[in-house]
Order: sequence, then C-alpha cells, then structure tokens
Amino acid sequence: MPGTPAAAITGRQHIHNVILNRVRRERDGQWRTLDGKALYRERAAAAAAQGALVMENALTNALGVEWGQRPDGHGREIKGVSQEIMDEFSKRTRQEIASVLGGLIEAYKAERGHDPDARALGSLRLHANKLSRAAKGDSEPGDLRAHVREWAQQARRAEGQALEPLGPAVSNRKGPRSGAAAPERMPAMVLWRPVLTPGQEHRLMTAALELVQSAQPTWTRSALHRALGELLPAYTAPMDDDEAGGLLPALVNRVLAGEAGRVILLEAPEWPPVPESLRRRNGESMFSAHYAERYATEAQLGMEERIIATASRRGRAEPRAEPDLSRAAGPPSQPRALAPVARSGTPWR
Repeated sequence: MPGTPAAAITGRQHIHNVILNRVRRERDGQWRTLDGKALYRERAAAAAAQGALVMENALTNALGVEWGQRPDGHGREIKGVSQEIMDEFSKRTRQEIASVLGGLIEAYKAERGHDPDARALGSLRLHANKLSRAAKGDSEPGDLRAHVREWAQQARRAEGQALEPLGPAVSNRKGPRSGAAAPERMPAMVLWRPVLTPGQEHRLMTAALELVQSAQPTWTRSALHRALGELLPAYTAPMDDDEAGGLLPALVNRVLAGEAGRVILLEAPEWPPVPESLRRRNGESMFSAHYAERYATEAQLGMEERIIATASRRGRAEPRAEPDLSRAAGPPSQPRALAPVARSGTPWR
C-alpha cells in the first residue's frame, strides 16, 4: 500500500500485504475466520514472494530501476542509492534499535540478575523494534509536492546531497523534462530468455537448501520459501506479475522434489484413516494444518544417526577432562554440564 501516511512522512515507500481474515468453507459455504497460526507460519513466505519479489519486479517494469544484493545478503536494494541517504530517511535505523535493545538488556539483567537467554533475547529484540517505531498518525499524507520539497531539504541538511539527480541516476526511464531526444523508432524486441538460467536455478536451490538446513535441524516449506527469496540473484530477466508471483513457489516444489539434494518429509503415516467426508478438496485431512510439515535433508538425518551410533557404543571408557581443564572450566557444575560433549568423541582443545 504505497502512499500511506507513514510512507509520506518518512519518504520511504513500502507495502503492506492486506489479507481478508475470512474464507468461505468449501464443505458448507459458510464464512469462517482464517487460522491465525497458519498465517503467522507463512508470514516469511508471503514477505519473500509478495512483499519483495513482486514489488521489486513491478518497480523494475514501471521505473526501470536495477537491483543489487544487500551487503548482509538479506534481499536486494535499488542500485545507485547511497547508504547515507537510506539511513537518513529511515526513522528506525539499526543504531536506534540497538540503543533501545541495550537498555532493555540492562533492565533485564538488573531485574533478574543474569543475562537473557536466547529466547528472552529474541523477545527483547521484538520489543525494541516496536518501541523504536515512530507512531503513525491518522492524518492524510497531504500534498505530495510539499513532502518532496521537505525530503530534498532533509537530504541537503544531513549529507549535503541533492535528491533531484537521484531519479535519473537510478532509473533508465527519462521523464518529459529530461531533455533527452525521443527515439525515432521503438527499440527492437529483446529475444525471450528464461528468468534464471538452469545453472542459476541449481545454484540458488542448492544454496537455499544449505541455508535453511544450517539454521535448524528441521524446517518448513515457508522457511525454504524465505531462503530462496533472500538468495535470489539481483539480475533476473523481466517478468510479469504472474511470473513473479509463481517463481519462488515453483522453486520450492523443485527443492522438495530433490533437485538440490534428497529431502525427507518428517511426517508419520496417517492413522487412523480419515473418511472422505472429513477431507479437503486436495485430499488433505481437515485436522491437518496447511503447510505445517517439517523437512530435513538426507545428509542431516545421516549425520544425526552417526552421532547417536557413536554415543551408544559400549565398552569405551568415558572421556574425562584433564585436571587443568577442569579447573579452568569454573564451578563443579560446569564440567558436569560438559559431559555430553565429552562423550561425543570430540577431542579436547
């Protein structure tokens, strides 16, 4: 939803995925509320497909902008816009969020007497993100031309840069005031080429599978969808909206089919069998959640089996840490906590 009050105030266009929280049930035609857990589970996939790829493709087709990979590897950004300009027009920069998060961590430690664990730290990050978000008013965006003048003045004050040359620098489309001569004839049609070459597709699918498997032992279709969206090359052939919307789901299906390495579905067989009257149109049981299945690669499962086999061997003396290492480990409780690691066979350093 470009042009919302927040976008008009900050100068950074963004979109929202608006989803009707109602659905007509196939079985009886009644309207029911959507499953909130399923929506939450698919939020990453929705952001990768509609919030990023479709929007980027639409901007390319409309404005002729080019995209480059972000330095952190999470998605793409318009080429030609300096990091200083982007930071200036972001009301919630990483530094601001980090500052708020630091205060929350200190308050947590003062209240509980210890550092936050991984779960608590994740909750604190979410809270810091919300606290640093500027409040959005209910007023109308106002005069766009007035906002443009304000943005230009803000850029000059902050970095001494003018926004006016930025448009022609990042776009290959020339406006009516550009002074460029109109072409005498339409450019020749570019021969069709695939959005990604077969080699690019294979590298993308392999990298996404490695990324999602390295992040957690088991993963969902949505997590794979997001990884593909983040790693998608910045340079792709032009697409229409339908192609952009269908690209990532098609790649997800190919990865799950084993094109980038064997993937195992970690689901027990259905028991007891569900009667046809309790199945959806696609054959799924009404009691199963949409796309909640978890997967793992064959290599991951093989590694886990080898770890279990090594740990279950009999007749081997339990490895013990040397005295110097035990003293360096701290309180007596800590060496006992390290015992599972010692049994794994990993040599001590």
